[in-house]
Amino acid sequence: MQNDSMEKLNNAPDGASEMRDETPETQAEAPETSDGAQEKPKSVMSLLNEALEQQRESAETEGEVLVKEKEALEQHRAASARQKEEQEKLDRELEAQKKETRRKLKKALEISLYVAGAGAFGVFLRWLQVMIAFNDLGLVDRSAFNVIFPGFILAAALVFLRFLSRDERQRLYVPEEFVAALKNDYQLFSAVNWLAGLIVLAGAMALLSKSETDKFVRFLRILSAMAAVSAISAPLLLELAHQGSERRGLLCAASLPPVALFAAWLVYLYRSNSINSVLWSYVPEMVAVSAAMFAYARIAGFPFGTARPRRARFDCMIGAALCLTCLADGRYLGMQLMLFGTALQLILYNWAMVFNLRQAKAKPKAQPNDGFERLN
Repeated sequence: MQNDSMEKLNNAPDGASEMRDETPETQAEAPETSDGAQEKPKSVMSLLNEALEQQRESAETEGEVLVKEKEALEQHRAASARQKEEQEKLDRELEAQKKETRRKLKKALEISLYVAGAGAFGVFLRWLQVMIAFNDLGLVDRSAFNVIFPGFILAAALVFLRFLSRDERQRLYVPEEFVAALKNDYQLFSAVNWLAGLIVLAGAMALLSKSETDKFVRFLRILSAMAAVSAISAPLLLELAHQGSERRGLLCAASLPPVALFAAWLVYLYRSNSINSVLWSYVPEMVAVSAAMFAYARIAGFPFGTARPRRARFDCMIGAALCLTCLADGRYLGMQLMLFGTALQLILYNWAMVFNLRQAKAKPKAQPNDGFERLN
């Protein structure tokens, strides 16, 4: 029996013998646990579950990354929207500022043209009065122009007062501070300002050279010297306002020469016409010189801290119109140039004040203290 069994094993196929040979090796290669027991090999389902779990974890990680990217994109969009809103707000403010600047320039130009137009029409009326109302002896005859001319000056003054009243109704005011009232940043304004000063300076030089044979030559020399100083100080005052200067001593010193000039001019008119009985021959000039003196005195109130902006504007407008009107009279060419330069200078001062008009805030209505509560 035993011999038969051994023969069967020896005659078995090669695969069976290989299985016999591999089984001990496989058992020997199986991993062992910590307690010495062999670990069972993982099944296919457990491997698939682990793979699915890893995919789920990676998907969750990718989802978290996508959520963070989406949040960052939303924040970027929100920041871009805020930046765009701020830029649009700045553009609107800039456009509103440009519109307000254009409105101020238009208003200043309009009033300046009214002043210049009043002066030009006054020259025409004064010329007609001189040609028609004065006879060959230099005496004044009865003429309608003796009424029309002063009536026109009064009408021009009323128009200028109407401009001021309109600004008051709109709650517009000129600041009392020197720089705030007279500052102007335009280069053309500065150029015209110095041009007016050069015209006055040329008039002073012409007066000095042409008055050698005059009866009051010494007084005219003093007047020429004062006009030369005023030709520098009056434009300098506006230039200091343009630069924002706060040097009060310099500002006060620069504001006084024009006032002294026209005060001396008034004295000259009084002395030279002390025996002249024809009032129409020199009174218009006296009125114009007085108006210019008061205008410069009002301007001097800004650096001295006693500004009256409304009166300063009116005196500048009426002073400029009257100085232009007096160009129709006969006098030294130097004095004509001084009057023209002064008129241009006063128009520029008024231009600066109109350009720097500000809107006053409405005052809240005071509630009567009568014990009753009121709805706002």
